[in-house]
Amino acid sequence: LERGGARGGGGARALAGVAMAAWLVPPDVLATSPSREDGMTEEDERTYRRRTAIFIDEAGMELKFPRLTIATALVFFQRFFALQSFRQHKRFIVAVTCLFLAGKVEESPKKLQTVAIRCYQLWHRRKVPPPDALTESSPEYEALRQDILKCERILLHTMAFDLYVEHPFRYLIETVKTIHHAGLLRDQEERKKVAQIAVKLVNDSMRTNLCLQYQPQQIASAVIFLASMYLKVDIPDKDMLRWMEKLKLEMGELADLCEQVMQVYPQRQTEVKDGKVHPMRHLTETLVKKGIISETVGGPVSRAGSAGTGQAAAAQSTTPLSCPTRLCSPPLRGLGDWPCPLLGASVSDGGAASEDGARTAVGSSEHGDTPAGGGSSPPPPKRRRSEA
Repeated sequence: LERGGARGGGGARALAGVAMAAWLVPPDVLATSPSREDGMTEEDERTYRRRTAIFIDEAGMELKFPRLTIATALVFFQRFFALQSFRQHKRFIVAVTCLFLAGKVEESPKKLQTVAIRCYQLWHRRKVPPPDALTESSPEYEALRQDILKCERILLHTMAFDLYVEHPFRYLIETVKTIHHAGLLRDQEERKKVAQIAVKLVNDSMRTNLCLQYQPQQIASAVIFLASMYLKVDIPDKDMLRWMEKLKLEMGELADLCEQVMQVYPQRQTEVKDGKVHPMRHLTETLVKKGIISETVGGPVSRAGSAGTGQAAAAQSTTPLSCPTRLCSPPLRGLGDWPCPLLGASVSDGGAASEDGARTAVGSSEHGDTPAGGGSSPPPPKRRRSEA
């Protein structure tokens, strides 16, 4: 990093690219995630991810975390459950832990007491009858605090202590300027509106696992295209090749990215207010007419594990996963046997205890712990992942 800084930051950017590439998960690995191996369906896993991401977003705003901190927490959450099972870890505890850790990583820390109590109130806000108020002196708070601290260790080990996150936000303005200078956007006002809508689409895209499938630059390019279509920017078929050149995307990548982002808005496809359909319905129809997405975008995706089929994912599918750090070899001590999670091995302790503690401290809520008819039976034994 020091040598990279001396050369103008090129080496640092190269190392950052390597770190992010380590988190591009092949489609076949996403399709056989630990949650799937524990019997969870693809739709249930997608629902867990979406609902918990919405909770992290709401909790982050309630706690007045910067947008970047919330985004980092969402990436931590997606990474964790790419390597761990929803059946083995209470997602409320993991969500709160991701927020708490992201605050420290992005230099906007908040006290654990503040984060835990406010998240607990938000999670149980619609529970009937309402639970007793959580106070610092209550045994429920102490149990929750211990669960979060234990989960933080599990989270760090699961991510192999790789806390580097690069978000699509940094590429939005640069890409919009490139498109504008190429004459594909009419004026400054249109450029500004495209950038504003693109930021909102990036925030919503974090409810999916796109950050595990594509580089941040690719996600930024796709949401800029979607924002332009949303604002009804005229994009003739003859200009599509120019758009793809400036966005640095293949058509297959653009189609997959757009389809997965649009799956975040299934309820918007049929929503009618004051006799008008939701703008997302018009956007979907436009994308279908151009042949970019399929007509069944609101339903379950046909790709295995919602995984991308673009160039980045295809390149990763034949490349074995490697640990982004060397901290897990030899195995770390103090918390049991912790081989590298990116090589497929699971932890030998901590997971079950964390789940039991979380179940005692925190119950279910409106965010739904059993989507699509999920039962209340105890989770199956934790399975070891022998290969990536």
